[in-house]
Amino acid sequence: IFANSGWRRLGGVGKTQKSVDLELQLPTTGEIAFVQIKSDATTATLREYLRRFESYDKYDRMFFAWHKGDVAAQAEASDVILLGRTRIAEMALDAGLASWLRDKVS
Repeated sequence: IFANSGWRRLGGVGKTQKSVDLELQLPTTGEIAFVQIKSDATTATLREYLRRFESYDKYDRMFFAWHKGDVAAQAEASDVILLGRTRIAEMALDAGLASWLRDKVS
């Protein structure tokens, strides 16, 4: 999804920082983002990662993705993007990944 949106992956999985699943760069703007992916998340989990994001000087943006769980918070800052399962599915379709998505849910 991110690659089809222009983001390039930096480094390996979990190697940049212990609490970062993916590190990305958008070449057109130079922005650096990190993605935190949780299978199951809560509002408390999101708050913890928001706190971590605020402490990192390196990142311009944070993506927080989760598949199940109750994340009742809204991202107040434009540099934090919340990606629940519905939004992830929409993004996968928009990125032309319908076959991939179909394989994942079957």
